[in-house]
Formats: sequence, C-alpha cells, structure tokens
Amino acid sequence: YAISIYHSCACCINFFFSAKYALATTNKVIDVYGPNGATGYDIGCSYGKTVAAINSFHGHTHNRQCQLQFHLLYQNGLGIEDLETCERVFSASNAIAPVIRHASYFHWLQFIELHFDQWDSDKYLELSKFIYNNYTQALHIINELTPAVQELKVQLGLSDTDFVKWNAEESEYLQSLTVETKDDVEKMIYVEALETLARLEQSVQTVARAREAERSAAYRRLVLDMNAVDDLEQQMGITECWTPEQEEYKHALGLLTNCHFICIIEQLEGLVVKRLFELAKANLAGTG
Repeated sequence: YAISIYHSCACCINFFFSAKYALATTNKVIDVYGPNGATGYDIGCSYGKTVAAINSFHGHTHNRQCQLQFHLLYQNGLGIEDLETCERVFSASNAIAPVIRHASYFHWLQFIELHFDQWDSDKYLELSKFIYNNYTQALHIINELTPAVQELKVQLGLSDTDFVKWNAEESEYLQSLTVETKDDVEKMIYVEALETLARLEQSVQTVARAREAERSAAYRRLVLDMNAVDDLEQQMGITECWTPEQEEYKHALGLLTNCHFICIIEQLEGLVVKRLFELAKANLAGTG
C-alpha cells in the first residue's frame, strides 16, 4: 500500500510535527497486519529508529552506512520488491500537471480525482498479470542464479554465514573511520594531563616568590591536575608515571599533536570509501 502525506497539510508545518502522520500510519499498519511486514520510507534516515527499510532508488544514492542497515538487498522477506510504488504513482500523475496548472481549485480536485479513479481501475485490471509476472520473475532468478551461487560457494569455500559476516565487517570498518579508539583517546588525555602538570609545576616555581594569592591559586591548580593524572593512571592501569623519554609518551604526544589532522584524514577516508561503495552499487564506478 502506498501512503503519501499531503504536502500543505504536513510537510509545510515542520518535520517534527509532521512526523506524527507517518508514525501513526505505521502503527495502524502494524495493528492491522501484525509484525510480519515491512515499511519503506523516504522521509529521512532518523525515521529508521521506528521502521527499517528504505526504497532501492534512495538506497543506492545514499550513505553507505545506511545502505548496510536498511537497503532492501539486506532485508529478509522482501524478495524483488523495490518499494517504489509512490514514485510510479507520482510519475503517472505528473501527466495531468500541464492540464491543471492554471485550473481553478474545483477543477484541480476534479481532474486529480478522475485521474486516480481511472488509475485504480486500470491497476485492478492488471493486478493478476502483475502478480504473475513478479512470481515468474522471482522463480527465474532463483532457478538461474542458485546453481551459480552454489558453485562459487564451493570454489571459494564460503557459506551463507560469510555473507552476513561481510556485511557486519564492512559496517564496523566504516564506523571505525569516524570514531577514535578508546585506547588512543585515553593515552592522549593522559599525556595532555602530564603536559599540563609540567606547566603548572613550572608556574608554581615561578610564582613562589610572588604574592601569596597567586601562589595559592597556582598550587590549587597543580593539586587538581595531579589528582586528574592519578585518576587516569588508575583507569589505565599505569603503575609508574610516564616520562617524556618513554616511547609510550612520545607516541601519545604525537597522536595528541596531530589529533585534529588525523581525525580529518580518517573522516575523508571514510567519505571516499563510502562514496566508492555507493557508486559501485549504483553501477557508476569509474564514470568520473
């Protein structure tokens, strides 16, 4: 079933408010048909927290991470369905746009109603043929490709679980390009605290002969940073404080110094890799 929310009633208000229409419709479909179903949407990826399938056209021109989670290729039970019913409906209804462009509101509604009334009749007449064609197409795909897939699985030593594992590994790899590892983050925070501690110790020595208030403030900052260093050492299991001569200190200091640059490079790598995957799935790789 195709569900479309009238633009002036929902979309022009605001997205948060209009989202209730889609959520209410999804809830009604679940109540009527039960949990054994799927809903395709093209109204923003945040809606995926509620429903988990996007149409195939949207998927192949979209974020690769989103594809791995929601594209029809990776959803069980959808078969050859592409969830593009709305696109086909609107493509046909565009034909009446030149006719009603300058029509009055009454004739505008009249032509649209006549169009969809005829559309319903035509589609009802073609329904049995549509179901039969889809059924024969599915059988043809199964009969033609199953032997080839089985042969490749034997040659390459693969199983069905490998395909699922590859999908998960690709998703984890793309996710790793956008998130720093916990170990590196802890090391950078620790070395940053050590650097701050060294500066504060020098500051305390500098103001040792200065006024009492300045000396007290510098000492309090020193104590706070010493406590922060102690907490980090306990969390990381460090028994002996790192010194600037140690390799661990130098490595973490290098990460800290180049942290922003490394993050930008990893984000760029992630974007490039995801774009290559998207182009490959859309059969557009190598077209410039």
